[in-house]
Amino acid sequence: MNYKFSDYFKISKNVMDENDIYDISIVSDTPVFIDPFLLYISNKFEYQNAHEQIMKYLLFLCKKVKTNEDEKSLKKKYFYFKEPKQNWFGFSEYGNSGRGLNKDFADKFYINLKKHLSYIEDENFSHFEELIIFEEGFGKDSVSDFTTKLILPFFLDLTEKFAKNYIDESLCNSFLIKKAYFDFEKEEWCDKEYYLPSYNNDFIILTPTDIIVENDDFLSRNDLLRFITYSSVRIPDSRLRDHVNEYLSKMLDDRLSKEEKKNLTDELLDEHPEIISFYTSEREKESDEAIQENKEFISKLELILDDNVQSVISFLENETEFYNMDNTTKESVFARLEILDSCLQRFGNQLFYVKGKFVGKKFASVLVNRLWKGSSSAKSNVDFRFTFNSPVEKTLTNFDYSNETLCYISLSQSDIERFDKAYNKLNLSNKPLKHISLIKEEISEK
Repeated sequence: MNYKFSDYFKISKNVMDENDIYDISIVSDTPVFIDPFLLYISNKFEYQNAHEQIMKYLLFLCKKVKTNEDEKSLKKKYFYFKEPKQNWFGFSEYGNSGRGLNKDFADKFYINLKKHLSYIEDENFSHFEELIIFEEGFGKDSVSDFTTKLILPFFLDLTEKFAKNYIDESLCNSFLIKKAYFDFEKEEWCDKEYYLPSYNNDFIILTPTDIIVENDDFLSRNDLLRFITYSSVRIPDSRLRDHVNEYLSKMLDDRLSKEEKKNLTDELLDEHPEIISFYTSEREKESDEAIQENKEFISKLELILDDNVQSVISFLENETEFYNMDNTTKESVFARLEILDSCLQRFGNQLFYVKGKFVGKKFASVLVNRLWKGSSSAKSNVDFRFTFNSPVEKTLTNFDYSNETLCYISLSQSDIERFDKAYNKLNLSNKPLKHISLIKEEISEK
Protein backbone atom coordinates (compact mmCIF):
# COMPACT_ATOMS: atom_id res chain seq x y z
CA MET A 1 0.00 0.00 0.00
CA ASN A 2 1.42 3.38 -1.02
CA TYR A 3 1.03 5.33 2.19
CA LYS A 4 4.66 6.44 2.48
CA PHE A 5 6.79 8.69 0.28
CA SER A 6 9.21 5.89 -0.58
CA ASP A 7 6.35 3.55 -1.58
CA TYR A 8 4.68 6.01 -3.92
CA PHE A 9 7.89 7.33 -5.50
CA LYS A 10 9.55 3.89 -5.64
CA ILE A 11 12.61 4.77 -3.54
CA SER A 12 14.48 2.06 -1.62
CA LYS A 13 15.02 2.34 2.12
CA ASN A 14 18.78 2.31 1.51
CA VAL A 15 18.55 5.43 -0.65
CA MET A 16 16.41 7.21 1.97
CA ASP A 17 18.86 6.24 4.72
CA GLU A 18 21.97 7.15 2.72
CA ASN A 19 20.56 10.61 2.08
CA ASP A 20 19.30 10.97 5.67
CA ILE A 21 15.77 11.79 4.44
CA TYR A 22 12.76 11.22 6.68
CA ASP A 23 10.25 8.96 4.94
CA ILE A 24 7.01 10.91 5.42
CA SER A 25 3.47 9.58 5.24
CA ILE A 26 1.49 10.97 2.30
CA VAL A 27 -1.81 9.94 3.87
CA SER A 28 -1.77 12.19 6.94
CA ASP A 29 0.59 14.42 8.89
CA THR A 30 3.16 12.90 11.22
CA PRO A 31 3.36 14.67 14.62
CA VAL A 32 7.06 15.52 14.36
CA PHE A 33 8.66 18.95 14.22
CA ILE A 34 11.80 20.77 13.17
CA ASP A 35 14.10 21.95 15.96
CA PRO A 36 16.28 24.94 14.93
CA PHE A 37 18.79 24.04 17.66
CA LEU A 38 19.72 20.91 15.72
CA LEU A 39 20.64 23.14 12.78
CA TYR A 40 22.77 25.32 15.06
CA ILE A 41 24.85 22.50 16.55
CA SER A 42 25.40 20.62 13.29
CA ASN A 43 28.85 20.57 11.70
CA LYS A 44 27.27 20.55 8.23
CA PHE A 45 27.84 23.80 6.36
CA GLU A 46 24.36 23.92 4.80
CA TYR A 47 22.76 23.49 8.24
CA GLN A 48 24.84 26.27 9.77
CA ASN A 49 24.06 28.52 6.81
CA ALA A 50 20.33 27.80 7.23
CA HIS A 51 20.51 28.78 10.90
CA GLU A 52 22.35 31.98 10.00
CA GLN A 53 19.51 32.85 7.61
CA ILE A 54 17.03 32.56 10.48
CA MET A 55 19.06 34.95 12.61
CA LYS A 56 19.57 37.33 9.70
CA TYR A 57 15.82 37.56 9.13
CA LEU A 58 15.19 38.22 12.84
CA LEU A 59 17.66 41.09 12.83
CA PHE A 60 15.98 42.42 9.69
CA LEU A 61 12.63 42.32 11.52
CA CYS A 62 14.19 44.28 14.39
CA LYS A 63 15.26 46.97 11.95
CA LYS A 64 11.80 47.18 10.40
CA VAL A 65 9.99 47.29 13.75
CA LYS A 66 12.05 50.36 14.73
CA THR A 67 10.89 52.29 11.66
CA ASN A 68 7.74 54.39 11.43
CA GLU A 69 6.21 51.94 8.99
CA ASP A 70 2.56 51.05 9.60
CA GLU A 71 2.27 48.10 12.01
CA LYS A 72 -0.50 46.39 10.06
CA SER A 73 1.49 46.65 6.84
CA LEU A 74 4.66 45.32 8.52
CA LYS A 75 2.87 42.29 9.89
CA LYS A 76 1.27 41.50 6.56
CA LYS A 77 4.57 41.68 4.66
CA TYR A 78 6.99 40.11 7.11
CA PHE A 79 5.16 38.21 9.87
CA TYR A 80 2.14 36.49 8.30
CA PHE A 81 2.86 33.22 6.47
CA LYS A 82 0.89 30.28 5.19
CA GLU A 83 1.61 26.90 6.73
CA PRO A 84 4.33 25.01 4.77
CA LYS A 85 2.07 21.95 4.71
CA GLN A 86 4.01 20.14 2.00
CA ASN A 87 6.47 18.63 4.49
CA TRP A 88 3.55 16.63 5.98
CA PHE A 89 4.48 17.49 9.59
CA GLY A 90 1.87 18.45 12.17
CA PHE A 91 -1.38 17.28 13.70
CA SER A 92 -3.74 16.91 10.74
CA GLU A 93 -5.46 13.51 10.76
CA TYR A 94 -6.73 13.74 7.17
CA GLY A 95 -4.28 14.93 4.55
CA ASN A 96 -1.81 17.65 5.47
CA SER A 97 -3.82 20.85 5.97
CA GLY A 98 -3.24 21.97 9.54
CA ARG A 99 -3.70 25.18 11.46
CA GLY A 100 -0.64 26.88 10.04
CA LEU A 101 1.01 30.11 11.17
CA ASN A 102 -2.14 31.92 12.14
CA LYS A 103 -2.64 35.61 12.92
CA ASP A 104 -2.37 34.94 16.65
CA PHE A 105 1.17 33.60 16.24
CA ALA A 106 2.23 36.58 14.11
CA ASP A 107 0.71 39.13 16.49
CA LYS A 108 2.32 37.57 19.57
CA PHE A 109 5.65 37.24 17.78
CA TYR A 110 5.54 40.91 16.71
CA ILE A 111 4.81 42.07 20.27
CA ASN A 112 7.59 39.90 21.69
CA LEU A 113 10.08 41.14 19.12
CA LYS A 114 9.26 44.79 19.76
CA LYS A 115 9.35 44.33 23.52
CA HIS A 116 12.76 42.66 23.55
CA LEU A 117 14.64 44.51 20.82
CA SER A 118 17.66 45.26 23.01
CA TYR A 119 17.99 41.58 23.94
CA ILE A 120 17.83 40.42 20.31
CA GLU A 121 20.36 42.99 19.12
CA ASP A 122 22.86 41.96 21.77
CA GLU A 123 25.84 40.17 20.23
CA ASN A 124 25.23 37.12 22.44
CA PHE A 125 21.78 36.48 20.97
CA SER A 126 22.16 33.37 18.84
CA HIS A 127 18.91 31.39 18.98
CA PHE A 128 15.47 32.18 17.58
CA GLU A 129 14.00 30.12 20.44
CA GLU A 130 15.26 32.64 23.03
CA LEU A 131 12.64 35.08 21.82
CA ILE A 132 9.92 32.42 22.05
CA ILE A 133 10.87 31.61 25.67
CA PHE A 134 9.83 35.07 26.92
CA GLU A 135 6.15 34.36 26.27
CA GLU A 136 4.03 31.28 27.01
CA GLY A 137 1.89 29.79 24.26
CA PHE A 138 4.22 29.40 21.28
CA GLY A 139 3.62 25.78 20.26
CA LYS A 140 6.33 23.54 18.83
CA ASP A 141 4.27 23.26 15.63
CA SER A 142 4.36 27.05 15.16
CA VAL A 143 8.11 27.18 15.87
CA SER A 144 8.64 24.35 13.36
CA ASP A 145 6.49 26.00 10.68
CA PHE A 146 8.16 29.39 11.17
CA THR A 147 11.61 27.79 10.96
CA THR A 148 10.61 25.96 7.78
CA LYS A 149 9.36 29.16 6.18
CA LEU A 150 12.48 31.19 6.99
CA ILE A 151 14.80 28.55 5.50
CA LEU A 152 12.49 27.25 2.78
CA PRO A 153 15.30 27.38 0.14
CA PHE A 154 17.27 24.90 2.27
CA PHE A 155 14.44 22.35 2.06
CA LEU A 156 13.54 23.09 -1.56
CA ASP A 157 17.16 22.76 -2.75
CA LEU A 158 17.52 19.47 -0.87
CA THR A 159 14.26 18.12 -2.31
CA GLU A 160 15.04 19.24 -5.86
CA LYS A 161 18.46 17.59 -5.76
CA PHE A 162 16.93 14.36 -4.44
CA ALA A 163 14.19 14.42 -7.10
CA LYS A 164 16.67 14.88 -9.95
CA ASN A 165 18.91 12.08 -8.68
CA TYR A 166 16.42 9.40 -7.63
CA ILE A 167 12.82 9.99 -8.75
CA ASP A 168 11.33 9.08 -12.11
CA GLU A 169 10.55 12.25 -14.06
CA SER A 170 6.96 11.10 -14.59
CA LEU A 171 6.46 11.59 -10.84
CA CYS A 172 7.97 15.10 -10.73
CA ASN A 173 7.00 18.50 -12.02
CA SER A 174 8.13 22.11 -12.06
CA PHE A 175 6.39 24.30 -9.51
CA LEU A 176 6.46 28.06 -9.07
CA ILE A 177 6.83 28.40 -5.30
CA LYS A 178 5.26 31.56 -3.94
CA LYS A 179 7.46 33.47 -1.46
CA ALA A 180 10.17 30.86 -1.83
CA TYR A 181 13.00 33.04 -0.52
CA PHE A 182 13.63 36.45 1.00
CA ASP A 183 15.65 39.06 -0.90
CA PHE A 184 17.30 41.25 1.73
CA GLU A 185 18.31 43.92 -0.77
CA LYS A 186 14.79 44.31 -2.15
CA GLU A 187 13.30 43.64 1.31
CA GLU A 188 10.65 41.35 -0.11
CA TRP A 189 9.66 37.70 -0.46
CA CYS A 190 10.24 36.39 -3.98
CA ASP A 191 8.89 33.49 -6.07
CA LYS A 192 11.11 30.82 -7.60
CA GLU A 193 10.59 27.73 -9.75
CA TYR A 194 11.70 24.33 -8.47
CA TYR A 195 11.65 20.78 -9.87
CA LEU A 196 9.97 18.70 -7.15
CA PRO A 197 8.14 15.43 -6.43
CA SER A 198 4.48 15.77 -7.39
CA TYR A 199 1.57 14.25 -5.47
CA ASN A 200 -2.15 15.07 -5.76
CA ASN A 201 -1.36 18.15 -7.89
CA ASP A 202 0.92 19.58 -5.23
CA PHE A 203 4.64 19.42 -4.47
CA ILE A 204 6.38 17.63 -1.61
CA ILE A 205 9.09 19.00 0.69
CA LEU A 206 11.61 16.53 2.11
CA THR A 207 13.29 16.93 5.50
CA PRO A 208 16.54 15.48 6.93
CA THR A 209 15.97 13.09 9.82
CA ASP A 210 18.63 14.70 12.02
CA ILE A 211 16.70 17.94 12.67
CA ILE A 212 13.33 16.59 13.78
CA VAL A 213 11.93 16.12 17.29
CA GLU A 214 8.80 14.77 18.93
CA ASN A 215 8.38 16.81 22.09
CA ASP A 216 9.54 20.31 23.07
CA ASP A 217 12.45 21.83 21.21
CA PHE A 218 15.79 21.44 22.99
CA LEU A 219 15.58 25.13 23.92
CA SER A 220 12.08 25.91 25.19
CA ARG A 221 10.24 27.70 27.96
CA ASN A 222 9.34 24.42 29.66
CA ASP A 223 12.97 23.31 29.57
CA LEU A 224 14.10 26.68 30.94
CA LEU A 225 11.71 26.33 33.89
CA ARG A 226 13.06 22.82 34.60
CA PHE A 227 16.60 24.19 34.34
CA ILE A 228 16.17 27.04 36.83
CA THR A 229 14.23 24.77 39.21
CA TYR A 230 16.94 22.13 39.42
CA SER A 231 20.08 24.00 38.35
CA SER A 232 19.84 27.49 39.86
CA VAL A 233 22.96 26.67 41.88
CA ARG A 234 24.90 26.76 38.59
CA ILE A 235 24.18 30.48 38.09
CA PRO A 236 27.54 32.20 38.79
CA ASP A 237 26.12 35.69 39.46
CA SER A 238 25.04 35.67 43.13
CA ARG A 239 22.64 38.59 42.63
CA LEU A 240 20.89 36.82 39.75
CA ARG A 241 20.88 33.55 41.67
CA ASP A 242 19.13 35.31 44.58
CA HIS A 243 16.42 36.61 42.23
CA VAL A 244 15.86 33.10 40.86
CA ASN A 245 15.69 31.56 44.34
CA GLU A 246 13.19 34.22 45.42
CA TYR A 247 11.08 33.38 42.37
CA LEU A 248 11.25 29.65 43.14
CA SER A 249 10.13 30.27 46.71
CA LYS A 250 7.09 32.21 45.52
CA MET A 251 6.20 29.44 43.03
CA LEU A 252 5.92 26.94 45.91
CA ASP A 253 2.79 28.70 47.16
CA ASP A 254 -0.08 26.27 46.46
CA ARG A 255 -2.58 29.13 46.60
CA LEU A 256 -1.25 30.64 43.37
CA SER A 257 -3.37 30.14 40.27
CA LYS A 258 -1.87 29.01 36.98
CA GLU A 259 -2.20 32.55 35.64
CA GLU A 260 -0.45 34.01 38.69
CA LYS A 261 2.44 31.57 38.26
CA LYS A 262 2.69 32.52 34.59
CA ASN A 263 2.83 36.19 35.53
CA LEU A 264 5.60 35.54 38.06
CA THR A 265 7.63 33.77 35.36
CA ASP A 266 7.00 36.56 32.83
CA GLU A 267 8.09 39.13 35.40
CA LEU A 268 11.30 37.24 36.19
CA LEU A 269 12.28 36.87 32.53
CA ASP A 270 11.36 40.45 31.60
CA GLU A 271 13.38 41.91 34.46
CA HIS A 272 16.29 39.49 34.13
CA PRO A 273 16.63 38.33 30.51
CA GLU A 274 20.22 37.34 31.29
CA ILE A 275 18.70 34.19 32.78
CA ILE A 276 17.78 33.09 29.26
CA SER A 277 21.28 33.89 28.00
CA PHE A 278 22.85 31.81 30.76
CA TYR A 279 20.40 28.96 30.20
CA THR A 280 21.10 28.77 26.44
CA SER A 281 24.86 28.92 26.95
CA GLU A 282 24.64 26.04 29.43
CA ARG A 283 22.40 23.98 27.15
CA GLU A 284 24.81 24.51 24.25
CA LYS A 285 27.40 22.66 26.33
CA GLU A 286 24.97 19.73 26.46
CA SER A 287 24.31 19.61 22.72
CA ASP A 288 25.29 15.92 22.57
CA GLU A 289 22.09 15.28 24.51
CA ALA A 290 20.03 16.86 21.72
CA ILE A 291 21.77 14.73 19.10
CA GLN A 292 21.20 11.55 21.12
CA GLU A 293 17.52 12.40 21.71
CA ASN A 294 17.08 12.86 17.97
CA LYS A 295 18.69 9.48 17.17
CA GLU A 296 16.55 7.68 19.75
CA PHE A 297 13.43 9.37 18.43
CA ILE A 298 14.16 8.35 14.84
CA SER A 299 14.61 4.73 15.98
CA LYS A 300 11.29 4.94 17.81
CA LEU A 301 9.59 6.40 14.71
CA GLU A 302 10.90 3.61 12.51
CA LEU A 303 9.69 0.97 14.96
CA ILE A 304 6.22 2.51 15.41
CA LEU A 305 5.40 3.79 11.93
CA ASP A 306 7.40 1.46 9.72
CA ASP A 307 7.48 -1.93 11.43
CA ASN A 308 4.44 -1.97 13.73
CA VAL A 309 1.86 -0.10 11.68
CA GLN A 310 2.88 -1.68 8.40
CA SER A 311 2.61 -5.20 9.82
CA VAL A 312 -0.92 -4.52 11.10
CA ILE A 313 -1.95 -2.90 7.80
CA SER A 314 -0.66 -6.00 6.02
CA PHE A 315 -2.73 -8.19 8.34
CA LEU A 316 -5.89 -6.16 7.67
CA GLU A 317 -5.17 -6.19 3.95
CA ASN A 318 -4.43 -9.91 3.62
CA GLU A 319 -6.56 -11.52 6.33
CA THR A 320 -9.72 -9.37 6.28
CA GLU A 321 -11.92 -7.40 3.89
CA PHE A 322 -11.30 -4.24 5.92
CA TYR A 323 -9.93 -2.09 3.08
CA ASN A 324 -12.49 -3.40 0.57
CA MET A 325 -15.50 -2.53 2.70
CA ASP A 326 -17.85 0.38 2.05
CA ASN A 327 -16.99 3.48 4.08
CA THR A 328 -19.86 5.80 3.14
CA THR A 329 -22.61 5.09 5.69
CA LYS A 330 -22.75 4.90 9.47
CA GLU A 331 -23.70 1.24 9.24
CA SER A 332 -20.65 0.40 7.14
CA VAL A 333 -18.42 2.46 9.40
CA PHE A 334 -19.57 0.48 12.44
CA ALA A 335 -18.99 -2.79 10.57
CA ARG A 336 -15.40 -1.72 9.93
CA LEU A 337 -15.04 -0.63 13.56
CA GLU A 338 -15.89 -4.15 14.69
CA ILE A 339 -12.97 -5.51 12.65
CA LEU A 340 -10.71 -2.72 13.92
CA ASP A 341 -11.70 -3.51 17.50
CA SER A 342 -10.76 -7.17 17.03
CA CYS A 343 -7.47 -6.15 15.39
CA LEU A 344 -6.53 -3.77 18.21
CA GLN A 345 -7.29 -6.44 20.82
CA ARG A 346 -4.72 -8.60 19.05
CA PHE A 347 -2.06 -5.99 18.19
CA GLY A 348 -2.69 -3.22 20.75
CA ASN A 349 0.47 -3.78 22.80
CA GLN A 350 2.59 -3.92 19.66
CA LEU A 351 1.11 -0.64 18.38
CA PHE A 352 0.83 1.53 21.45
CA TYR A 353 3.85 0.59 23.55
CA VAL A 354 7.57 0.93 22.91
CA LYS A 355 9.75 -0.79 25.51
CA GLY A 356 6.74 -0.90 27.80
CA LYS A 357 6.04 2.84 27.53
CA PHE A 358 2.87 4.28 26.00
CA VAL A 359 3.60 6.19 22.77
CA GLY A 360 1.35 9.11 23.78
CA LYS A 361 -2.15 10.15 22.79
CA LYS A 362 -1.21 12.08 19.64
CA PHE A 363 0.88 9.24 18.25
CA ALA A 364 -1.77 6.69 19.20
CA SER A 365 -4.35 8.74 17.30
CA VAL A 366 -2.04 8.90 14.26
CA LEU A 367 -1.51 5.14 14.37
CA VAL A 368 -5.21 4.28 14.47
CA ASN A 369 -6.05 6.80 11.75
CA ARG A 370 -3.41 5.26 9.50
CA LEU A 371 -4.83 1.81 10.10
CA TRP A 372 -8.31 3.13 9.34
CA LYS A 373 -7.39 4.82 6.08
CA GLY A 374 -4.65 2.54 4.81
CA SER A 375 -3.28 4.26 1.70
CA SER A 376 -6.19 6.66 1.26
CA SER A 377 -5.87 10.31 2.30
CA ALA A 378 -9.50 10.98 1.42
CA LYS A 379 -12.02 11.66 4.15
CA SER A 380 -14.95 9.29 4.60
CA ASN A 381 -18.47 10.45 3.73
CA VAL A 382 -19.13 9.91 7.42
CA ASP A 383 -17.38 12.52 9.59
CA PHE A 384 -15.45 10.48 12.07
CA ARG A 385 -13.14 10.94 15.04
CA PHE A 386 -10.95 8.74 17.24
CA THR A 387 -10.06 9.87 20.74
CA PHE A 388 -7.94 8.30 23.51
CA ASN A 389 -8.23 8.52 27.29
CA SER A 390 -9.67 12.04 27.13
CA PRO A 391 -11.64 13.89 29.83
CA VAL A 392 -14.49 11.42 29.34
CA GLU A 393 -17.64 13.20 30.41
CA LYS A 394 -16.60 16.46 28.76
CA THR A 395 -15.74 14.66 25.50
CA LEU A 396 -18.99 12.68 25.42
CA THR A 397 -21.10 15.70 26.38
CA ASN A 398 -19.68 18.16 23.85
CA PHE A 399 -19.41 15.82 20.87
CA ASP A 400 -21.74 16.66 17.94
CA TYR A 401 -23.41 13.28 17.35
CA SER A 402 -25.74 14.73 14.70
CA ASN A 403 -22.82 15.29 12.33
CA GLU A 404 -20.06 12.94 13.46
CA THR A 405 -19.35 9.41 14.66
CA LEU A 406 -17.08 8.98 17.67
CA CYS A 407 -14.81 6.06 18.46
CA TYR A 408 -13.57 6.37 22.04
CA ILE A 409 -10.58 4.15 22.92
CA SER A 410 -9.74 3.37 26.55
CA LEU A 411 -6.26 2.19 27.42
CA SER A 412 -6.62 1.72 31.17
CA GLN A 413 -9.11 0.20 33.57
CA SER A 414 -9.70 3.55 35.28
CA ASP A 415 -10.61 5.18 31.97
CA ILE A 416 -13.00 2.34 31.11
CA GLU A 417 -14.77 2.92 34.43
CA ARG A 418 -15.01 6.65 33.77
CA PHE A 419 -16.43 5.96 30.31
CA ASP A 420 -19.08 3.56 31.60
CA LYS A 421 -20.15 6.05 34.27
CA ALA A 422 -20.45 8.94 31.79
CA TYR A 423 -22.13 6.77 29.14
CA ASN A 424 -24.89 5.70 31.50
CA LYS A 425 -25.30 9.15 33.03
CA LEU A 426 -25.69 10.81 29.61
CA ASN A 427 -27.87 8.01 28.18
CA LEU A 428 -25.90 7.62 24.94
CA SER A 429 -27.12 4.17 23.87
CA ASN A 430 -28.73 5.53 20.68
CA LYS A 431 -25.81 7.74 19.64
CA PRO A 432 -23.24 6.96 16.89
CA LEU A 433 -20.62 6.00 19.44
CA LYS A 434 -18.20 3.07 19.56
CA HIS A 435 -16.15 2.22 22.66
CA ILE A 436 -13.01 0.10 22.29
CA SER A 437 -11.44 -1.17 25.52
CA LEU A 438 -7.81 -2.24 25.47
CA ILE A 439 -6.93 -3.42 28.96
CA LYS A 440 -3.43 -4.66 28.30
CA GLU A 441 -1.83 -2.87 31.22
CA GLU A 442 -2.23 0.29 33.24
CA ILE A 443 -0.42 3.20 31.61
CA SER A 444 0.63 6.64 32.75
CA GLU A 445 -1.37 9.02 30.60
CA LYS A 446 0.54 11.66 28.66
